Amino acid sequence: MRISEKRVIECTLAAMTLMTGLIAAAVVYRVNDQNVHVRLKNMSGQGVSQVRLIHEQGVIVVRDLKQDTSRRVKFPADGEGSFSLDVEFENGNSIQGGGGYVEPGYRMTVSIHRNDLSTRHDYF
Repeated sequence: MRISEKRVIECTLAAMTLMTGLIAAAVVYRVNDQNVHVRLKNMSGQGVSQVRLIHEQGVIVVRDLKQDTSRRVKFPADGEGSFSLDVEFENGNSIQGGGGYVEPGYRMTVSIHRNDLSTRHDYF
């Protein structure tokens, strides 16, 4: 049984149309997202008793972040802004740092290390 060229073209066009629709839906979802999403990742080798994420509209407190675990938080953003973090370890030590510049729809990962914080943009 041979598949005709016409059938191959029809199937290819259908698949391309479906992929285009899925990509468009993902873009629209991301454009309309008015939140900043932050993943807090504890890579310090010790427990974190509290993380305070400070942004223009308030403070988010995350408690009891065990070593080698992460938590996701989000906060509203009306436009350009920034956020900073205040991390308190179970041993009483603390570190502070900036998450940096954000806009609505941004997705970030903040890695908590023993002596500092590192921030990266996650595009997906």
